[in-house]
Amino acid sequence: MIDYTEIEFTEVSQITRGRLGIAKVKFYELEDIVRFTARTEEKTDTLTSPSDVLKVKAENARFYQRLINDDRTAKIQQFIIGEALKEYRNKKGLSSAKSLGLFPTATLIAINTYPADSIEEYEEQYYQYEKKYENQITLCFEKDNIVYVPKGNKTVLIVDGQHRIGALKSLYPRINESLTYKNKLVTNIVDSDFLPFLRDRIKNFEVLCTLLINFDVYEQGEIFASVNFNQKPVNRSLYYDIFASSPDTEKNELKLAHDLVNHLNYNNSSVLKGLIDMLGNGDGVVSQSAVMENLMKLFGRGKVWNTLYLDYQNDGEKYIVMGAFLRAYFAQIKETFDLYWPGQGVYKRKDYNDVLLKTTGMGAWIRLINDIYAELNPNHDKPLEEIKTLLKNKFDLIKDKADFYFDKKSTFVQGAGQGLQSKLYKQIAFDLGYIQTPD
Repeated sequence: MIDYTEIEFTEVSQITRGRLGIAKVKFYELEDIVRFTARTEEKTDTLTSPSDVLKVKAENARFYQRLINDDRTAKIQQFIIGEALKEYRNKKGLSSAKSLGLFPTATLIAINTYPADSIEEYEEQYYQYEKKYENQITLCFEKDNIVYVPKGNKTVLIVDGQHRIGALKSLYPRINESLTYKNKLVTNIVDSDFLPFLRDRIKNFEVLCTLLINFDVYEQGEIFASVNFNQKPVNRSLYYDIFASSPDTEKNELKLAHDLVNHLNYNNSSVLKGLIDMLGNGDGVVSQSAVMENLMKLFGRGKVWNTLYLDYQNDGEKYIVMGAFLRAYFAQIKETFDLYWPGQGVYKRKDYNDVLLKTTGMGAWIRLINDIYAELNPNHDKPLEEIKTLLKNKFDLIKDKADFYFDKKSTFVQGAGQGLQSKLYKQIAFDLGYIQTPD
């Protein structure tokens, strides 16, 4: 006999392409059925390795969330213990402080269902069949606004709110005599009866849940990004990675910029390989978002790569020259200004102090493409070797100004905003003769 967690929900109508529900679920019921995931970096070149892309995407499809931050989880646990202490002491008449230990915003959970008319049909056609072949159970049964989730299969995916559930999950088994609050043993603050009290409060803690019913994994990822990007801080690199890597993403500027960044970060011929932080929380001296946001400015009407962008949108092949140009462009930057290129073993922002490839430098270099590409390859037809020679000649003109531009003591060090990027770009563009004044 299959044991189920039953989640009764109220369906909600909003502007969405899937079914939405709200419910309350006790922690001990939720803990048994949810799955914790974290988005991992797709380490492949999307411009030149389509088979690798498909393989990595298949492996990575479920893992679109931010990595669980242990410090954040620990803070939530301390908050829970502190509020439970207030409630316990208040009930004992030891304090007048009231507890406000609540999670007022909903945890988003994704539930996918098997299209059966009865639970018996679900078990026979789906559950028993998958178990027979030792496949993971990923689908539930739903009828009359009740979802029947088979226990012990980790069928439900947390889309947003995993730090809260993770905090409860990891705290519960640690409720014993060694439990601490603000570096003090809890049993030195109150009597030991608090421990079973806390255990019961967590076990029966009712979690507000928003149910995403039968949304595919990419839709779940988009919802996660939208919620976090619009309502609370989330790094832009993760946001761009989620939206631009979905297989359903239309051919837009976001998708093209993402593919170009992937190309630069993973192509073996790219001097930027491994130097771009794709998710905003890993290795790399400059973030994916800093590169993408400036690349997209080259695609607009009147910009140097507008015709190539239109070619991309119309399923052409000419746009590929952008990848080749960018590889040659940064290879020559590395050769000309090698002193300021990240040294061997430097793959993190905290270890790299020069301006050349920081956000300011990268922003200036990409803006300069609008001038330099228009001069060197206006018809997108010059051989790559000729472009390399032209780039070398061009950068040799400003080679002696490297210290002024890129040294960690230069005037372009303080900050990484658009204003400073523009200031450095204008200085380089002026020195190369593209504009009349650097101001």
